[in-house]
Amino acid sequence: MFIAGLPRSRTAWLSVFMSQSDVYFYHEAVNGCHSLEEYRDKIKGFGDSSTGLVSLGVDIIQDSKVVIINKTDEQIEQCIEWCDHTYGMDSRDFILGINKKLKKLDGLHVNQSDIDSRLSEIWRHLVDTPWHDKYLRLTKFDIKVKSNEIDREAAKSLYESIQQNTQ
Repeated sequence: MFIAGLPRSRTAWLSVFMSQSDVYFYHEAVNGCHSLEEYRDKIKGFGDSSTGLVSLGVDIIQDSKVVIINKTDEQIEQCIEWCDHTYGMDSRDFILGINKKLKKLDGLHVNQSDIDSRLSEIWRHLVDTPWHDKYLRLTKFDIKVKSNEIDREAAKSLYESIQQNTQ
């Protein structure tokens, strides 16, 4: 079970929200993994709500329940500005490339601005735990990651692992 979106798409919030079910949802489970095998082992039996899923390769999420969070053009521009500022580099091509891949994914597509009104639909798409309106209490909380730091050594190893597997 996966939730995929661009940065600042509420994936952190959705990981907490979906963890109310009988399935724990990581947020950015790929962080700290040195290979695809390590990532697969980490998430086995769990969900992942992430902004990096598509860059791992679509085969990671094939045959899985997937929710894709889509952004408007204005939200994409805000995402690019945030990434440029946060990571100190031009992220436009990377973000637009990821967005193109997200649009092609098979799954339940939800506009970022519609997340709150479609929570029960997202829930039912991803998990078998019966829906209850009490889960909506989390909509009052603004949940964001505390740090945007990534394990750069692991990310480099993972990238190299992906390159070797795709050649």
